[in-house]
Amino acid sequence: MRAPDQTLVLCAYGFFSSLRPSEPFLTAYLMGPDHNLTEAQVSGERHT
Repeated sequence: MRAPDQTLVLCAYGFFSSLRPSEPFLTAYLMGPDHNLTEAQVSGERHT
């Protein structure tokens, strides 16, 4: 591998390793007082 290729791979690894899943934060945000959604609405459950 050439030096620019190695640098690109290392930068890509560093970027993707720092990503965190948004689901737990998004659920808490949508159920908060600003949006006032229920847990069933957020999770998409359907009751028949």
